[in-house]
Amino acid sequence: MPYASALLRHALVGIAIFVSPLTGCSVMPDESLEGVWFAHEVLSPTFSGALAMTQNGGTWQAEVAGTTIEGTPNGDWIEFAFEGGTLRLAGSATPLAFWLQPERLANETTYATPVPLTPTSDGWRGEITPLADEFTLYLVVGGNDEEPNIFFRNPECNIGIYFRLSAFEAVDDALTLTGRLRWEDEPYAIATGQRTSAGAFILDIPALEQAFRFTRLDLAEPSDFFPGGTPEAPYSYAAPRARDDGWPVADAADVGIDPAGLEGLVAAIHSIAQGGIGATYPHAILVARHGQLVFEQYFHGNAADIPHDTRSSSKSFSTTMIGVMMEAGAALRPSDSVFAILGEPVTRDPRSAALTVEHLMTMSSGLNCDDNDDSTPGNEDVMQSQNDEPDWHRYTLDLSFVRDPGAEAVYCSAGINLLSAVLASATGTWVPFLVDEHFARPLQFGTYHMNLTPSGEAYFGGGLRATARDFMKLGQLMLNDGVWNDMRVLPVGWAAAATAPYYPMNNQHYGYGWWLIDYPYEDGHVSAFYSGGNGGQMVINVPELDLVVMVNAGNYGDFGNLLALRDDYVGRYIIPAVARD
Repeated sequence: MPYASALLRHALVGIAIFVSPLTGCSVMPDESLEGVWFAHEVLSPTFSGALAMTQNGGTWQAEVAGTTIEGTPNGDWIEFAFEGGTLRLAGSATPLAFWLQPERLANETTYATPVPLTPTSDGWRGEITPLADEFTLYLVVGGNDEEPNIFFRNPECNIGIYFRLSAFEAVDDALTLTGRLRWEDEPYAIATGQRTSAGAFILDIPALEQAFRFTRLDLAEPSDFFPGGTPEAPYSYAAPRARDDGWPVADAADVGIDPAGLEGLVAAIHSIAQGGIGATYPHAILVARHGQLVFEQYFHGNAADIPHDTRSSSKSFSTTMIGVMMEAGAALRPSDSVFAILGEPVTRDPRSAALTVEHLMTMSSGLNCDDNDDSTPGNEDVMQSQNDEPDWHRYTLDLSFVRDPGAEAVYCSAGINLLSAVLASATGTWVPFLVDEHFARPLQFGTYHMNLTPSGEAYFGGGLRATARDFMKLGQLMLNDGVWNDMRVLPVGWAAAATAPYYPMNNQHYGYGWWLIDYPYEDGHVSAFYSGGNGGQMVINVPELDLVVMVNAGNYGDFGNLLALRDDYVGRYIIPAVARD
């Protein structure tokens, strides 16, 4: 689905429209088309299954799904090239393994997934669990002739905000969906198809380069279309379930949080009208206080074991990895010269000698890179759309300087991404191996997926996929001054340094990949720092209340709803429910 990912690249500046609700609408010209239709397509098969590895002398063999491959040394690791992907192995006493799946059609991205290994009598065993390559569409048809209400909803990337649909008509069994893409002027037949039965049809959508088979959704039956599975889902507070992931759980009241506030939050989410593309789509909200998980709710079919796209929220993880590797012994400091670490000449522009790791972490590099300005060559969409330079680190280093490093902070994903090159050069190790050994394993992560650049490096500009319970640990780690369950992962004082207000940006202040914000509380306010990602991905940390709030949502490209999640849901329901100790 190549065009779909091109649409997604507009998400940094996308604003969703608000349309009239579905309930109480008049009938469309063809009454048989009114309602909610559902399509789910697996775009490409994924290679998965039990892994068995054996070593005979210096030769490794790996077997998955009945296929055995002999390992090939490739620099610092061994690779096993299966037809459905590549297994990469490093180390020997306690090996690290990653599965590199082919580029997903859903977003034209390659992912590396860790494969935890268990020793056997003659080698190691594990399980390959790649990220599924799938795409879901709801087509909502309502309104009337004068004011039609027709839109797509797409849980994976909110692709519907890029479509302006105006009519859905049938002539016998032939179907025509009329509309336009958001940046186009005139409507046209944006999809055509054929009715296959009274309750199903196929639509070919050229903008997505894919045909979808839709079936009618019975709104009287449980469905992921609704936040709680049904239009009215009753809820009463219960403490989260204990899992083997390092999180102690507790009752909210036992840590000074009024359960009534949490119940009010869930009731507000369940009552969200689902009849417009501008609705808020929370996927997960979790709350921890005093290091204990006390609230965990999932919506629209999400669950505790499903890794979620964190988008730019994982920029905060990227900057944190600098501290993680400092604690692990890497010869690396925020004040170090980026060009010196990378062994790059500084003759092109003398300002390159002044560029430090801290400048990258605070987005104050001075490079010609602004994600809010498509005319800058370092803009994330521009960099990812070009095909001349697949090495995005090289692409970024070749950008010109438009201001002195440290003069001003400008939102620049390419600069944050350059931190992965810094880590690779400072340690001589492929960055996903560093992440797994020094961050994910100490923090007791389950399955997660790291997105890679076209050259096979870890992309640090955003997009790590992790479960809500796991990614939330990043916030708890910061509140604990770098300690998770009695294990020090970050240097003493890193959290305070990372959340200092270094630069104003976008009407807020920015630290090492963390945004700073104040929330009203009692008769004053409390200060917070948070990681923010497109669609509503946030880890919000309130040190004064010893509080961590994790949010995942599906409002990609819709920054109005991101603010609603951050300010209204968290500020209106959660923080007021917390009693001061």
